[in-house]
Amino acid sequence: MTELHDPPPGRAGSVLEQAPARRRPSGPATVSLVAAGWALLYALYRGDYGLGGTVGMFGTPTSWTEWRQINLVAAAILLMAAALPVAALASIGLLSAFGVVGKFIVA
Repeated sequence: MTELHDPPPGRAGSVLEQAPARRRPSGPATVSLVAAGWALLYALYRGDYGLGGTVGMFGTPTSWTEWRQINLVAAAILLMAAALPVAALASIGLLSAFGVVGKFIVA
């Protein structure tokens, strides 16, 4: 090594060599959180329709009451679907790889 890269006297290695390895989220964990995020966003979209919103709506429903009920039920189902991937990650211990975000989701 050159003088610039030699560790100071009394140290086993450079600061970069001594830093603990950071655990990266696995592929399945990342996919699970993306799926949970998508389900949450879609639940909010359907919930908007269920509460009477019309943003992005094509056409006019035959029955506004049925339209709102269908979308409220769909929003509730999607909210449950959003929680499942996060709960699965927490149960097998993969959520800790996401650091602060993971701790916030579990808490």
